Amino acid sequence: DNCTTTPRIIFAESDTKGDDPTMCSFYEYVITRKWSAIDDCGNVSTTCVQKITVVDDDAPILKVPEVGCSSLNVPDMNNLCLDEAVAMYGQGYAAGRTDEVKGLYEDVCAEDNITVTVMTVGDAQGNDCDWTITITYKIEDPCGNFTTCDVVISGGDDEAPTLDNCPADDEISCEENIPDVATVTASDNCTTTPRIIFAQSDDKGTDPTMCSFYEYTITRKWSAIDDCGNVSTTCVQEITVIDDDAPVLKVPEVTCASLDFTDLNDLCIDEAITMYGQSYAEGRTGEVKNLYEDVCAGDNITVTVMSVGAAQGNDCDWTITITYKIEDTCGNFTTCDVVISGGDDEAPMLEISEVDCSSLGVSEITECLDDGQVIYDLEWAQNQIGDVEALYVDICS
Repeated sequence: DNCTTTPRIIFAESDTKGDDPTMCSFYEYVITRKWSAIDDCGNVSTTCVQKITVVDDDAPILKVPEVGCSSLNVPDMNNLCLDEAVAMYGQGYAAGRTDEVKGLYEDVCAEDNITVTVMTVGDAQGNDCDWTITITYKIEDPCGNFTTCDVVISGGDDEAPTLDNCPADDEISCEENIPDVATVTASDNCTTTPRIIFAQSDDKGTDPTMCSFYEYTITRKWSAIDDCGNVSTTCVQEITVIDDDAPVLKVPEVTCASLDFTDLNDLCIDEAITMYGQSYAEGRTGEVKNLYEDVCAGDNITVTVMSVGAAQGNDCDWTITITYKIEDTCGNFTTCDVVISGGDDEAPMLEISEVDCSSLGVSEITECLDDGQVIYDLEWAQNQIGDVEALYVDICS
């Protein structure tokens, strides 16, 4: 001042800042500062006015730059098909996660006074096997500054089909028909008709003279695969084919008794034992075999001599019983008996054909007999028995 060494400064400040931190006016306003000077004589200077305009033009930012919305991505673990995912991860789901998104952001001006809304729920991309749904969020401060972020939900069908009507294990005899392949079906959460995979194997032998040709196991396996390549557990059925039937007679009425033999050689018992022994019995196995067949093995049977029984009886009437074992390839067997019978039907014979009983007769009588006297009576004849026996021999006695 021209007279006053130090004029008095008059200062005043005002602003248009609002009181509600949720409103933009709390962050965007004008500060007005005014200065004037007065000297000792009361002369007032012109007024100096300064206006400071406060603006908020920064969008919210991540609290931790490395932790973005991708940290909220969700791999779905529910094995949802595409249409199920669309239903589950829609607007309601997206709105329910706004607080999680909000927790990631802050505003330079408004700090936590930000709002998060669902901007879009994108159409599901992919298929039942592999799909994604992208949710876009809008993070906005009170002054309308905003940024966006995406949360991606991904998933697909990892659930395997379920098999239905898996047949139980079975055991059949070889003469029965092997059961038809069962109709196994499958159901799946996404694929309407899963593909059935079937395989069959067996351990049947190739040699019809071995039991493994008639006793074996058939293994049948089913599984199902859906359109996403998920494979079900395997259904396994084991069919055990067994042979537990012994050979049977081709004609039930024609048994081993038809092979019984009556010896006509007038053999004594010791001669019969010699003739009708092991060799004789073995020589007739073919006849026995012709009587039998096996339900499973047909003619693949063996006949062996089980025993040649001790001769029963005596020279006059004897029997020898031969027991045969008729066995199939699996060891199932039956037995049958063939009986040889005979005895001595031959009468004694003269040891010397020219010397018969006439050689023992009285050639001439030289004396007369008194009345009532008997010389050639029973007593006399009995005394001749030894002489008669000496003339004869017998094949057995």
